[in-house]
Amino acid sequence: MRDLLITGTVRENSSRLPNKLTRKFGDTTLFDLYMQKLTEIKKATPFNVVVGINPKDKTLWEISKKYSIEVASRNDTSSRQGSVLNEIFNYLENYDEEYIMWINSCFPFIEPNTLIKIANKFIEDENIKSLHCIRKVDNWFWIDSKPINIKSKKHSRTQDALPIYESVHCTHIFNKQYMFDNCSYFEFTENHPYLYELGHSKEFLDVDTEFDFKLCEAVYKCYE
Repeated sequence: MRDLLITGTVRENSSRLPNKLTRKFGDTTLFDLYMQKLTEIKKATPFNVVVGINPKDKTLWEISKKYSIEVASRNDTSSRQGSVLNEIFNYLENYDEEYIMWINSCFPFIEPNTLIKIANKFIEDENIKSLHCIRKVDNWFWIDSKPINIKSKKHSRTQDALPIYESVHCTHIFNKQYMFDNCSYFEFTENHPYLYELGHSKEFLDVDTEFDFKLCEAVYKCYE
């Protein structure tokens, strides 16, 4: 059976929404929800779980002490600053696992059981070289005023369009050495990545902007 390390890379200095992981989100924070999720995964699986945190992010380090999740020191770097993957994931060199499952801390509603199913799918099928999540979007899409998925001029319903699939960046699974050698998760060939389709639910809601934060917080309050 293939090995797998569960990890996340978190930071406080988000350029679009500073301190989004540590500011109040309902009765908690996004980072607390994330660490609770990782704790459940750790208890339910044999996988090693570690979170990479910049040593300068003192608030994240303090919150992490409440949880039994290993914390590793990651580079003071950000994908928004043009950093490459082998810099962002520098701390992974200290771990033996061949494959990495990165889980995004900005998806408050992705369920631990969903993530465990994704991990098990990868572990059980050795034809899968890497994995990326998608969701089906029923709509009309256009490039330069030209439709790209409308089958007929006579169609008037969005359901009649050819399906388009959108990336859901809640998690990636990738080969660690491939990532270090190529500064990329995927080769974009068959099963590299394997596209794992998520159903339609609040699970694919992502917090990137102030609007996203307020929307997800309202959804959180509605369901809790």
